[in-house]
Amino acid sequence: LTSPFGEEKKDEQLEFLRRLKLGEYEKWKKLVGGAQPGSERERNQLMDAWHLWSADHNHCEYFLTMDYTLINSVKSRKTDSILRLVAPKQFLEELELLRTAAESEQKAWTKIAVRSTL
Repeated sequence: LTSPFGEEKKDEQLEFLRRLKLGEYEKWKKLVGGAQPGSERERNQLMDAWHLWSADHNHCEYFLTMDYTLINSVKSRKTDSILRLVAPKQFLEELELLRTAAESEQKAWTKIAVRSTL
């Protein structure tokens, strides 16, 4: 992973994420795993935890990612968050299901409205 701001800023970012002590952020750090300190994997996991915490903190329902390892890691652990990690394909499939359900409900209400006017 490269930083447009250079290695110094990348190191500062890593130190910030290591030292950050927010209860919910700590929860996400545990959920994404515990890589060896100082490894590139640790940095990636801390960044994942930061992004997940941000989404959860802002009451997002979905977090789209192509990182199937991350999806499976979080799915395999219990969390009280409404945040769901999904791949884009799964998200689109769920949107299609919601759209179909909404159309069916709209048709049902239309029939009720027509009957009530007769």
